Amino acid sequence: MKSDICMFCRGKLSKGLDNFVVKIKDHIVELAEVPAWICDKCGEAYFDDQIVNQIDKIRSEIREDNFLAHPIAAGSVSLKKNISVSE
Repeated sequence: MKSDICMFCRGKLSKGLDNFVVKIKDHIVELAEVPAWICDKCGEAYFDDQIVNQIDKIRSEIREDNFLAHPIAAGSVSLKKNISVSE
């Protein structure tokens, strides 16, 4: 870890766990409880190089259809259809 200050809001970074979500092809993949440095003000997560390398390896394996995982049901919600704005 190069710095203990958030580059966005200048908050303090502390060790913690975060979820990493990425879209690969037609799949949304969430890696849960990834070790990270979390900003105490804005919640931005920073990952050490070793963790980034592991994430990249998983992403490559998913792209090549070599990653074994059990799919879970998920859905998406359109804000446009579900939020009404009062005038």
